[in-house]
Amino acid sequence: MQDKFDDDLKIAVFLRTIRGILGCSQRDFGQMLGLPLSTITRVEIMQMSIRYSDLKKILQALPGLGIECDPDSVPMTFTLNAPVFNLAKKQIETKHHIREIKKTAVPSLESD
Repeated sequence: MQDKFDDDLKIAVFLRTIRGILGCSQRDFGQMLGLPLSTITRVEIMQMSIRYSDLKKILQALPGLGIECDPDSVPMTFTLNAPVFNLAKKQIETKHHIREIKKTAVPSLESD
């Protein structure tokens, strides 16, 4: 039972990580892979185990998305081609910049 939980958790982390790298929603990720939104969602929140055929689809699609990975390694390793790396970097920088803007734009609630 613990092995199944561990496998499901590993796949959930794997999917969320890949989506994060690509910066896409569950819906967009599913469309890229030819999988229904419900499958992506339920696997990510561990409501269902991924079918072998769906996992195979994902692993076969990754090189075409600019991502090489070794899902069996612990920790999981990813190699991104330059365009995907630059996209992920830009997304992180943008999120960081937005956070910094929010920090300066929100007036302090401290009393003088």
